[in-house]
Amino acid sequence: MKHIIDDIEGRLESKVPALKYIAQDWGQLSLYVNGERPPVKFPCALVDIQSGQFSNDGNLVQEGLLQITITIADLTQNISRKAPIDLTELERRIYDIMQDIYKALHGWSGHVDYSGFVRTSFGRVIRTDGIRMRTINFTCNWQDRYAEPVIDRTPAATVKVSVSRL
Repeated sequence: MKHIIDDIEGRLESKVPALKYIAQDWGQLSLYVNGERPPVKFPCALVDIQSGQFSNDGNLVQEGLLQITITIADLTQNISRKAPIDLTELERRIYDIMQDIYKALHGWSGHVDYSGFVRTSFGRVIRTDGIRMRTINFTCNWQDRYAEPVIDRTPAATVKVSVSRL
């Protein structure tokens, strides 16, 4: 599964230039050291495989439906409708980033063992620390072959038989 996360991070890096930080989500947005902000640059996207449902395809191969969550976070500017337009646009850039992430990932597959991504939902996370946070959920089908037996298909060595006469 780790190659799926690597593929997503690479895709976001190449297709969503507004992102300043892209990484696997290991809880960075909840980590405050000495009262400082989390150890990310804003705006950021954090990638995680939330869950998977599996069925057997036979021969120890499984088909999985994976739920992938992209968490987008940006610092809020506390802007009102009376603010200058350039600041209002800065405040709303998270929506542009969400659209760019959708465009980059919906229908895309970076590898033959998983299908194109399908956006299934998005949501809002309310925080009290000045960080605006949204999530976008995608699904994909993944064919997991890691438990499949490895069969050695190397031809057997040719054995020369010598016949001796008695």
